[in-house]
Parts: sequence; C-alpha cells; structure tokens
Amino acid sequence: MWSEEKNDYPDILQPIPFEEWPLVQNHFRANWPTYSNYYYWIENSIKWKEVSPELEIQIYSIRGDYHRDGTFIGISSFSITSIWVFTTEASGKIFTISEALLKSKHFDWSREIIFCGVHEHVVPLLSMALDHLKTVGGIEIASIITTRFHFKSANDATRVEVRYVRIGFTWSAFSCV
Repeated sequence: MWSEEKNDYPDILQPIPFEEWPLVQNHFRANWPTYSNYYYWIENSIKWKEVSPELEIQIYSIRGDYHRDGTFIGISSFSITSIWVFTTEASGKIFTISEALLKSKHFDWSREIIFCGVHEHVVPLLSMALDHLKTVGGIEIASIITTRFHFKSANDATRVEVRYVRIGFTWSAFSCV
C-alpha cells in the first residue's frame, strides 16, 4: 500500500496489472446502466491489449487501492493522450481523484489531453483540479464540455422509430449485455 510518509512508490497513481482489469470492470456492473460507459471502456481496452500488448493503454489506481469501490484513472496515448476518470458516486473519492490528477507524473500537461466520458458526478472534481492546474501550473484549458448520459431500457429502445439512416450507414438489430 502507498504511503506519503514512506514514499514507497514514486507516483500516487499505481498501474493495475492487466490480469486484474476484469476485476475493476466488475465494479461497474452494479447500478446498471449508470456506469456502463466505464464497463465498456475497460472491456474494449482489454480486447485491444490482447491483440496488441504494446498499445499505450494503462489503468491506474490511486495509491494502489481500487478493490473497495473501483476508483481508477485510465490513460490511453495513441496520437493524443486520453484520460478516463472512473469512480462510483458513492466512493467519496472526490479529493483523492483531484489530488491524483494534480500530483501524478503520468500526465504531460504541456501536450493536449482530452478527458473522455466524464460522468456527471465526476465533473465538479475534474473542474476543480483543472482550475488549480490553470492557476498554479499555467496550463491552458481549451474547452470544457459537460457530459450527461441518458439510457433507455431495451424495450423502450426497440420502440424507437428510425425514420432516416444516413447514406453509408445501416440499421440492424443490436445485442445487449
């Protein structure tokens, strides 16, 4: 376990071993579909890592602790750095996530970074961290777009009438979890 006093680890964000990613993913089955975007991001990352282990995708836990509530930060660095901040609403990790964003050495704030799929309950802590980085670190914030996810039940979704499908696209049945 990480401790500031001993500084056992060089960074507040510790990599979660690849073989444990499905355990993190399982945290997001609760309260379905509220956290389904997190669940599917991990699933997609697992599939890509299995195909190309050298891909720059990593999931980090804060101070090595994700077992209790699934709080973690995902970073993918293909051509641009994308950060996924994941936690459940009940986790109480608002200060901890903000601290991780501010203290971690895994972020190069001189390059463009995109925060993806930010859940509405994570927006305040992310805004607070970015405001601090802007004030103290002098980073430029290009834009902030809040994200709100809306879900329909499978029954409601099947009743939606699609009147127009753009050229080049097709309409077909979709399978859910």
